[in-house]
Amino acid sequence: MCGVRTWLPFLYSLNTTVNTTTVNTPGHNIPVNTTVNITDNTTTVNTTDNTTTVHNTTINTITLNTTDNTTTVHTIIERASFLHQQCSNLGLSKGTYNKPPSGFFVIKGILGVCRTGKGASFSWTKLEWLLEESEINENIKSLKPRAVISVRHPLRRLVSAYRDKYLGGLPIDIYNDTYREKKDLLESWYKRWYNYWLPALISSGRVSSEHLYATYNNNSSSFEDMQELIITAYGGSEKILLKTFQKATFSFEQFIHHVLWTHELKLPDFHWLPIFNTCHPCFYHYDYVIHLETVQEDVRDLLSLTHIQLNSDEYPFPALHVTKEGTSSDSFYFANIPSHVMQRIFQIYALDFKLFGYSKNA
Repeated sequence: MCGVRTWLPFLYSLNTTVNTTTVNTPGHNIPVNTTVNITDNTTTVNTTDNTTTVHNTTINTITLNTTDNTTTVHTIIERASFLHQQCSNLGLSKGTYNKPPSGFFVIKGILGVCRTGKGASFSWTKLEWLLEESEINENIKSLKPRAVISVRHPLRRLVSAYRDKYLGGLPIDIYNDTYREKKDLLESWYKRWYNYWLPALISSGRVSSEHLYATYNNNSSSFEDMQELIITAYGGSEKILLKTFQKATFSFEQFIHHVLWTHELKLPDFHWLPIFNTCHPCFYHYDYVIHLETVQEDVRDLLSLTHIQLNSDEYPFPALHVTKEGTSSDSFYFANIPSHVMQRIFQIYALDFKLFGYSKNA
């Protein structure tokens, strides 16, 4: 494969970034044509509309090791301060939203949380359920809700999305009632089929993309998500496609190409949409930044700061088992991804790396 090299992104430094990025993602509730000026000695980011603006602004990066407590930015408050400073440095703090982002929800009038795909969103939902059943001090309830953003290393989010939505490479026919019950999953087989599996069969070339592009080019502005587009283009061929591909599998490299393909169509899934596009961290003020890599410690600090008490047996956030090289099985997924493909991934998630203090070694 042309351009293939051994990639161990968890051993990379944050200094492989971009000259500029123009963020323009219609349909995802962020300000369009936002120009980000980031300069170093490596690459230039071209965005979905292929525009580039060059400036001479150098940003000094901070490396954050999220695997232990020896961090440059080591508390949920300091991370928020770091976020605000990075937004200012990048020229992204000129406008603010009065209205919270679409992924934002308020728990018991105390916490306002922006959930992200593969960022412990279900655990936050469980916390909401627990607090709805709890008595909260009226003095605390009278305060303005504190805004929280829950984030995760971009590469780890991708691995998690692959393991979940594409079953880690297993045949899709194992996604039956027994599998869903064991994994505590709620999505139906058909929702997975139209949201994830059939689109990936198209992006990998196993199913012709002719119907998709004909439908998309005629009505691109009317589609809010991938499922709607796929059902419109391929719903009439459902039976034969299901019969042909009921045991389909997806490699991690195919998944990565699919992620890039969905961004090209401007229909990326919520589970791999950049956090910058989901939670608007430079346009909506956040008081605390939670890292999934240290979620147990972070959420305990958050509950302490907001004077919320939970019994230990009710705690909804499982520990993420992390080593200094990343999770024990994360890094090998990227070992054979071509360098030019990884550069495109780094471009898409450039702001998530910068704003949340993540380095390319996880």
